[in-house]
Amino acid sequence: MKLFRGALFLTVILLLGSSGTAYAQQITRIKASQASIELKREVPISTEVAGRIVSVNPTTEGKHVKAGEILIQLDDSVIRAEVRRAQLEFEQQTEIEFARASLDVAKAQLAQKVTANETRKGSFNAAELRTANLEVTKADASLNKALGDKLLQEADVEIKKAQLAQYTVRAPFDGMVSELIRYPGNNVRQGDPVMTLTDMSEMRAVVRVPYKERDKLFIGDQVEIVIREDSAPAADEPAPFQESPAKKADPFSDQCTEPGAAAVPSTEPADEVREGVFTGEIMQIDPTVQVIKQVSYVELIVYVKNRTDKYDRYLLQKGMPVDAFVLAKERN
Repeated sequence: MKLFRGALFLTVILLLGSSGTAYAQQITRIKASQASIELKREVPISTEVAGRIVSVNPTTEGKHVKAGEILIQLDDSVIRAEVRRAQLEFEQQTEIEFARASLDVAKAQLAQKVTANETRKGSFNAAELRTANLEVTKADASLNKALGDKLLQEADVEIKKAQLAQYTVRAPFDGMVSELIRYPGNNVRQGDPVMTLTDMSEMRAVVRVPYKERDKLFIGDQVEIVIREDSAPAADEPAPFQESPAKKADPFSDQCTEPGAAAVPSTEPADEVREGVFTGEIMQIDPTVQVIKQVSYVELIVYVKNRTDKYDRYLLQKGMPVDAFVLAKERN
């Protein structure tokens, strides 16, 4: 009996183990031959109209701004006066009130003549009645014109307000002012850049993988980006991956002995909280094969969420040395 129970327990354990293996998705780490970090979004901020700069915010480079904050203010005193004038003209109701009063008088006079003729035939002849009708028609047309002019004045107010808004430039997204080009007191033309706004919250990684790994690459797969400890600048031409004698930044790098060599399959998910390690997503696979020194590569565009350290400094920066590992999912 004890032997039977022991066998049953062992069978259950084996079934549970095989069930867990069946549902776990196998991931193969593919070492990229080269990876570089670029800025995903860097925008020159300019003005929509010409004018004199009154204020620039922030006043120093390297400061962060929130979306919607005022970055540039031009002298808008003239257009502001035009808006005020258009608003006053729109608010005036004199012409409409006069047209309505004229129409009421014309209608009253016509009604009086019609009633008089009904009471005493011949009090007013046909020509007089026709003239009274024409006065009503004329007054009604004057009222319609006054109402139409009011609509045009309202549209003019909206146009002036839209023109006024062009003298104020707001931040299109959260970012850092990485460059100031012009300052208060400078005159600018339409489209002249005043500053550069850089978004560091998400970076763009260009990753090259040997073409022999092409069948394992898919849009949406994760890519692990690891900041290298060495700060040597990258060469002008990308070279195949070679192991550095220095301390390895990635614990699996000893399993990569040639470009694109895959490590032992693993079911462990990427660890996004390790210092210097980031997880991105493949957004594009370049349809053109890159041939460098007679070696064919596939180029991937990867978007990577950035992080900051305890001093609010972004960890990933443009051009910094990194390694990349594609976490290729096994597909049937």
